[in-house]
Amino acid sequence: MNKKNHTEIIAQYLAGDLSSKEEQELMSWVEADNEHQALFDEMVSLWSFTGEHTPIIKVNTADAWDKVEMKLGGKLASRSSSEQFDTGATNHQQLDKSVGKPAAKVVSINRWAPLLRIAAIALLVFGAAFWYLNKGGDEVPNQMLVAQTIGDERKEVMLPDGSIVWLNQNSSLSYDESFSPRTVALKGEAFFDVKKMDGKPFEIISGDAKTTVLGTSFNVRAYPNEGTVEVTVETGKVALENKSKATDRILLVAGESGSFDKPKQIVSKVETKISNANAWRTRELAFAENLPLSAILNDMERYFGITINAKPEIQRCTFTSGTRKNPVAKDILDAMAYGLNLKLEKTSTGYRLSGEGCR
Repeated sequence: MNKKNHTEIIAQYLAGDLSSKEEQELMSWVEADNEHQALFDEMVSLWSFTGEHTPIIKVNTADAWDKVEMKLGGKLASRSSSEQFDTGATNHQQLDKSVGKPAAKVVSINRWAPLLRIAAIALLVFGAAFWYLNKGGDEVPNQMLVAQTIGDERKEVMLPDGSIVWLNQNSSLSYDESFSPRTVALKGEAFFDVKKMDGKPFEIISGDAKTTVLGTSFNVRAYPNEGTVEVTVETGKVALENKSKATDRILLVAGESGSFDKPKQIVSKVETKISNANAWRTRELAFAENLPLSAILNDMERYFGITINAKPEIQRCTFTSGTRKNPVAKDILDAMAYGLNLKLEKTSTGYRLSGEGCR
């Protein structure tokens, strides 16, 4: 089999778009090599393909499961896997909230890559199959719903309990369609406005960090490539803990921030509340008067996703930037450079400030 197109062919196979001869050729290829088998098994990890401004594809997992099981001739039942879901303008999206017998899975497909439509259908079915086998239950599992953003996209999602989540760019939110218990998995950054339901806590799982609330609003930053998970509370109370060590737990109230150190596996309160944590959603950067440049530049790097280089003497200088709606990085830095007699240069990753600085 041509190595270049085996992924496409596996997807077409699971979607039921291959002839009998093509299916036989595929299965021979899969069984011929352990790496081929591993690829076939691990395609489940690629099943989250979403996009806000694209058509919606619905898959009846119950029917598709029967179809896949019949095609594999029972071979799938002998396997096991530990794979689970991995997890611009703002738009409102309400995901499927049906309950009872497994209903249609809702997943948005990137319109710039039509091939992913086939792969997404196939991988959603395969993911449900592996989940079912791992759980060892007698019933077909509930659907997993996924909301995801890419690039500069931001998205608003209403959950089945009425809670609202705003997803920042390059983020994903996954949860069981039954939403019982109220648990979601977050990769990336999101602002939560959680509806209070007595006796039903709301949990966010971000790798090894778990955030638990009853009803409140707060920001969670949990990008996989960053060394920390950060939680900043706007209203109410939030508990942040190490998922594998419940005794490592802190309680955060409005105006406080907490952090989970991934390498050290330690939860701690942040001495000073993380400023402008929610700026990505409000599109507003607000700075106090005479603030050290170190604090301003840190917030700007976080908001704009750039690097701003400046020696310690410059970062010790203070500056009043005020509140900026729909801020532009160069505009703020130009004002700094002018007011503090600094030189501003563009770099490949952002900007550099140079000059005498403050002692």
